[in-house]
Amino acid sequence: TLKASLLRLKGDIAQSSGNLDAAPSFFREELAIRRELVFTNPADGAFATEQTLAANRLGDALVRAGQFDEAEQLYDEQLAWRRQLLAKDPDNPVLRRALIVSLIKVTDRISAAGKLDEATKRL
Repeated sequence: TLKASLLRLKGDIAQSSGNLDAAPSFFREELAIRRELVFTNPADGAFATEQTLAANRLGDALVRAGQFDEAEQLYDEQLAWRRQLLAKDPDNPVLRRALIVSLIKVTDRISAAGKLDEATKRL
């Protein structure tokens, strides 16, 4: 939707201008809209994909703002969501790539926290 896209743009601008504390709030609002679209249109794969991308943007903004625990939780949630999407469409190369990105983000966060054994188990 236009509102979600504008919120994404505001978050991108906040990040690029160094306002790392403000960016997550814009991405949080965007994600709320995207989640609602998935809830009301569960069969639409495009909404599901946009929701996972919005969640990753929020997670990345949270990492930049130093909010590591919340970012890790969000990355975990998106990893589970992407596994679900890929189970429905296992030959989809876009979903396969998205799952790989989620795995990398989760393991990077866990590794950065010094939990290497846990990171290995998640793979």
